[in-house]
Amino acid sequence: MFADLVLTVALGASPFHSIAAPPHQKNAEAESQPKPSNYKCPVHGRVVNPKVPPVSVRGHSYGLCCPCCGPKLNANPDKYLNKDGTSKNEAPAGKPNTAPQRNEH
Repeated sequence: MFADLVLTVALGASPFHSIAAPPHQKNAEAESQPKPSNYKCPVHGRVVNPKVPPVSVRGHSYGLCCPCCGPKLNANPDKYLNKDGTSKNEAPAGKPNTAPQRNEH
């Protein structure tokens, strides 16, 4: 065991390379999720965090600002979404956004 570790390190390889998944492998679930088109969180109105997984509601994918927004959006989508699936926090093209930002954390 020790000789294998010394040989591995001497060759410049990490002795732990087989423990972790290779960095080039991506999560299959993240790849199957459609990319969200919103730039503001439908729940809090803040900028979408790309590190937070998107949530699918009524056939649309929504980016969120934090993980706690997903359950809120799933529980009450009518509170945060218009009938056409757009977020109530996002202004239509050409119009200023007058929707208040929610602070429900």
